[in-house]
Amino acid sequence: MTAALTDAPPPAAGRLGLLSQVGYGAGQVAGQVFRDVPSLLLLFFMTTVLGIEPALAGVAIFVPKLVWGVGCDLLVGVLSDRWKHRFHRRWWLLAGVIGSPMAFLLLFHVPADLSTAGRVAYVASAFSLYMAVFASFSVPYLAIAGELSDDPHQRTVLMAWRLVFTAAGVLIGGAVAPGVVQYLGGGQPGYEGMARVLAVICPLSLLVAFFGAGRAARQAGRAPAVA
Repeated sequence: MTAALTDAPPPAAGRLGLLSQVGYGAGQVAGQVFRDVPSLLLLFFMTTVLGIEPALAGVAIFVPKLVWGVGCDLLVGVLSDRWKHRFHRRWWLLAGVIGSPMAFLLLFHVPADLSTAGRVAYVASAFSLYMAVFASFSVPYLAIAGELSDDPHQRTVLMAWRLVFTAAGVLIGGAVAPGVVQYLGGGQPGYEGMARVLAVICPLSLLVAFFGAGRAARQAGRAPAVA
């Protein structure tokens, strides 16, 4: 019996363990929350809480999303491709760990003494930063799966775990976040409290993904490339 256990073959090279798969997939929580919360709540926050006209509020959201969203996605994609031989893409996730709390807190903590024009400018600036932070981790995160394994089955498993955590992110962004706002009484304090909750959830999600991707890289025999 002992000899049989001793002679058991080692795990197949490139096979990723459950912790690695789950760890990588957990990063999708942050990605989905970052995508859903502004889409669902930011316009309503600006019109009902900040008192901004819907047309102005729409411009303050649309322009940063178009200019900074698309521009930062392209820039981060180019840089992460160019620098991938210096350090692995998972290190980009640390930009999200550091930047995501600041992005959420600034977006919904609007100074009360600003004029209407000042509020529009503030939200547009904060949302521009928000989109830059989103790009800094979301673009490299999506590319990591293709670099962790050459096995199509393993890549499919990683994508499956991403879908699992996509559902968790949708639940947090679409149900938990509005629930926190309502629980805290709505208005500016409610949105600020929601931002503080998400400022904890998102960096934790990305930190788990950072270590999960590192563990997966070591199991795949690619540790030297991810230092």
